[in-house]
Amino acid sequence: MFQGSLELAYQFIKIASIVIVVVLAFALLMKARLIYIKKKKDLFMAKHESYFQYLQCDSDDASVLKKPPGRLSRLELEVIQGKLGEWIDRLKGGHQEKLIALSEELGLVDANMRRLGSKFGWRRVTAAYHLGMLRAKDAAPVLLELARNEKNTANFLVFARAAALCMDKASDLKQLMERFAHGNKPAYSLAADVYTRSPAADSNLLEEMLCSKDIRMVKLAVHCLKGQAYAHLAPNLLKLIDHPDRELRMLAAEAYLHSSPELAQGVVSKLINHEDEEIRALTARAIGELGNAAYIETLKHAMADSSWTVRRNSAVSLAMFEEKGFAVLCEVAIHGKDPFSKDMASDVIWEERMKERVMSGDASGAATFRNKQGNAGINGSDRLDQKQVM
Repeated sequence: MFQGSLELAYQFIKIASIVIVVVLAFALLMKARLIYIKKKKDLFMAKHESYFQYLQCDSDDASVLKKPPGRLSRLELEVIQGKLGEWIDRLKGGHQEKLIALSEELGLVDANMRRLGSKFGWRRVTAAYHLGMLRAKDAAPVLLELARNEKNTANFLVFARAAALCMDKASDLKQLMERFAHGNKPAYSLAADVYTRSPAADSNLLEEMLCSKDIRMVKLAVHCLKGQAYAHLAPNLLKLIDHPDRELRMLAAEAYLHSSPELAQGVVSKLINHEDEEIRALTARAIGELGNAAYIETLKHAMADSSWTVRRNSAVSLAMFEEKGFAVLCEVAIHGKDPFSKDMASDVIWEERMKERVMSGDASGAATFRNKQGNAGINGSDRLDQKQVM
């Protein structure tokens, strides 16, 4: 009985040892192959260094870029493809178009288009990535179809990004955004990043999305507006600030406050008195960032808000207006009727003073100032030394 069990154990150990040896041999073989390929690519980089310099320098005239001399191997084409993709992604205008035309003439686009039909997913994903880098317009419909049908999240993002980079029609980009919005878990930030990198992106498409009845498309459009200023879209955003959906309200308020360097007094008054305290806080912060001194009094009134965040943002924004703002902070800290406003003003004054001391190399002075401020008794006839604050 035991002898049979031992023989079985020996057989298992032999088989396991063989499997381990085979796996290690395969891993070493793959590593050796990768090292060999890297060395060959380094050699090709050196071989075509003068040609790469030619591509970088020949950017002003209207002539077509020439292909490298001689017959190119598959590995050489991969090296050139990497360089072209890197430059196309970085450049704009005429030189980018010349590099795109060169990639088509070298057959890089056709080769990757053929790989899109591969049975292996990793080959399709790799081909899509390169087509996106090369801005292959002919590949846009195929990539869009792949993105529509792809269920794997990682692969979908590669297809979607590549399709967006290749697109030149706003209608195609809208279809891609709809695919993002109607996914199981809408990835608005990722969709916005894909949108902003596409040549087909324009403000008319954003306006159409903002007016959509599909709240997911509206949210996506507002995400796409982050970091961009389209003054003519401000009315659309203003309508959304009172939307029942909290997330959409917040997104719209933040986008609106940064859509234009000038904000109407009536709109600011509406937002700083909005029933949603987060919108009031956003508004208080945006006033300071925009640097419009006309709203100093608005911030002064907001210092009495019931929300700690609104009071905090209002005080910090006042500090951004330097002398005028500090004068208001000192006034609130000394003569304010609301104890919470007084405390907040005092805290921000001390923090700004601390920053000044640290920058000037005298951090100990800030602590002394804080003690003096505490002993000033901001209640009644005592007075804060405004000159020392400023």
